[in-house]
Amino acid sequence: MGISAAMVRLKGGREKLWIFWGQLAVNFLWSIFFFGRQWYFFSFAWLVLLFVLVAGMILSFRKVSPKAAALQLPYLLWLAFAGYLNLGVALLNP
Repeated sequence: MGISAAMVRLKGGREKLWIFWGQLAVNFLWSIFFFGRQWYFFSFAWLVLLFVLVAGMILSFRKVSPKAAALQLPYLLWLAFAGYLNLGVALLNP
């Protein structure tokens, strides 16, 4: 994630980094909601928001550096899998 952001910044896409910092904050808060508060359904909805932000970040980064955007694809796939797991936990722990 950091290498991708650095690539965008070095190619003059500094204005594109707001979405990087935003998704990073949302990512940090997800851990608190899921593990700390055990708000499983809320955490799933929060994860959907994070997925949308990362998809938007990839589209934004692609305009500056296609390689930087491609580096974020494993992160997006991980979020899809994490969403599946999060929903499973939410359904099994009502």
